[in-house]
Amino acid sequence: LDTCVCAPGFSGRTCEVDMSQGTPAVPQLTAHSQYEDDAYGDQHPLFNESAVARIYIELAPADLTFIMNATNQYSKEYLKASFRFENGAVSASYPEVGFRAKGFASRSFMKKSFKVDLFKKN
Repeated sequence: LDTCVCAPGFSGRTCEVDMSQGTPAVPQLTAHSQYEDDAYGDQHPLFNESAVARIYIELAPADLTFIMNATNQYSKEYLKASFRFENGAVSASYPEVGFRAKGFASRSFMKKSFKVDLFKKN
């Protein structure tokens, strides 16, 4: 594995990316016309391809233990959690949402999939 140490303010495989203006935009990798009739284009406040969205979910440790416990793997019970979305243009918080494991066979896997219901309150 080849690695290098770039000078401060530069990044990339060969240190060619100037980071002084912030993180470069994510390039469009495939041609698409999904949003061509959308007034926002690629600058949609929620679905902006040049921003990395962050989702934060907090729930009680006992509830996480419940979800991860194999004896509860098929439970459809929603547990109380808080949800926050941030992407630089939009910041939204929901202090009380429903949270549970989702799927069927995948519920027995170590890496879980989760379902968040923004309008379900416990």
